[in-house]
Amino acid sequence: MTGPETANIGDTITYNITVKAVNTTFIGPTSVIYSLPYGLTYVSATQTSGTGGGVAFSCSETSGTVSCLTGALVQDVSATIAVVATINNNATPGYYIFNEAQVVTTVPVIVNKYSNSVITHIPTNTTISIKGPSRILPNSTLTYQLVVKNNGAYPVGSVDVFNAIPAGLTYLSADLQNCTLEQGGNPIKGINNGAPPQDGIYCQLDGLAAGESKIISLTFQAGGALGQCFDELATITIYGNPTFKITNQGSMAGDTATANITTCYGDNNTPEPPADLVAQLRVSPDRVVTDSENTDVTYTLTVKNIGYGKAHSVQAKFPFDPSLVIGYASFEEPGAWVSEIGSDPANPFIVVNFPDLDVNAVVSATVVLRPAADATETTEFDRFTVKWDDAVGSGKTAGSNAVRFSIGSEDVNLNNGDVQLFDPAQITLAKDQTQTFTGDFFAPGELVTGWYTDESGQSTSLGTKLADATGTVSFDFSASGHAAGEKFVLAAHGNRSEISGNSAITIGS
Repeated sequence: MTGPETANIGDTITYNITVKAVNTTFIGPTSVIYSLPYGLTYVSATQTSGTGGGVAFSCSETSGTVSCLTGALVQDVSATIAVVATINNNATPGYYIFNEAQVVTTVPVIVNKYSNSVITHIPTNTTISIKGPSRILPNSTLTYQLVVKNNGAYPVGSVDVFNAIPAGLTYLSADLQNCTLEQGGNPIKGINNGAPPQDGIYCQLDGLAAGESKIISLTFQAGGALGQCFDELATITIYGNPTFKITNQGSMAGDTATANITTCYGDNNTPEPPADLVAQLRVSPDRVVTDSENTDVTYTLTVKNIGYGKAHSVQAKFPFDPSLVIGYASFEEPGAWVSEIGSDPANPFIVVNFPDLDVNAVVSATVVLRPAADATETTEFDRFTVKWDDAVGSGKTAGSNAVRFSIGSEDVNLNNGDVQLFDPAQITLAKDQTQTFTGDFFAPGELVTGWYTDESGQSTSLGTKLADATGTVSFDFSASGHAAGEKFVLAAHGNRSEISGNSAITIGS
């Protein structure tokens, strides 16, 4: 079974169910059964392949259950049924829709099997930003404003806010805007019942209406010395609206968003603070690329300056596999251009020069590659590196996240590379088993927030970890204490690359 990994309320989406008989010469009457999860409205069910091989399904739908029947399956003939549905208002932002199909036969033997699980996520479109000074004097007070905004057209439920307290700052006070402060795992209102933990401030907003913003103000006492800089980092985890019904076929999970700014100790005579560039890579198609010289593989190289100083001599180097060849490059920003193309066929690369980047500036390049004439069905794994100079130093570098796809027989694009798959991508665990899930597609050294969500909508944090120098991070999931048949989504979000990863988990017997 295949289908989209992300979609929005109101979208029309398609799930493809493929059935194939193997290791037998004849299978008699066969039914494919698919119950639409909560949040989907049925549109149609149509067989899209297999009729030429002698397999013909007749489909009908009753009360949200799609049933497709054929008189017989033919050995090694694949038959695909496309089920089209729309996402209705029951599927709130933050929702995970779990899908699986069932195939039942009775001749020559009884077969009752389920497909793999397909999970479609509806993003919450809620963001956080930080307002605060870029420069302060040593031993002064400063205030940061955390602005949490629901940019979507639907309300969201609770929003967990975490603000890491930078080294050298001492917490003084807060205006929490109805955000319940948590201390030692016990929520308390306001700050009168005790100081928050020194390593971070945790609080929870009750919810946000469509378009609503809430501002949390935090005041600190700063120490420090002239020329020193520190990062202020805040993270939010957003949950779906709890007033909507939840069933065992859907889940409201925690999306995440992050923001950070850099503040330096200085006065008007202090040199400009450093730039901080983030490199983000996306690709389309993002799962499978057709093995053809006419297929466009479109990469988007994005560079953002999230620091508080200007970046100069900005340059992105993008190495790629020899199974791909350069098509063309295009740019929206004036002053961006291709400055170098690698001449070694075994180690091809392209270098893009960008104009100087002011604070908060964002630039991007579109690089189109195509499969080489002798390309084989293989897996591609790509990332790029950005290099820049600023007032503090020269030759600084940052690596992007990675994207992975295979070269095959047909294009498959699910989300333009926004969501990658952990290893393993899908697994059934014994009830006492602990499994490590590894993602090698994050940006090197970035903070990665992990969690898992059950079918009732309960999300459990797996903590925040730093990706290593290769962009790899791992999270452990223990099946202990969970019942057979329970299903979970393990997910993680890179705080700089904004790339996400997930895996589907089923608890076995």
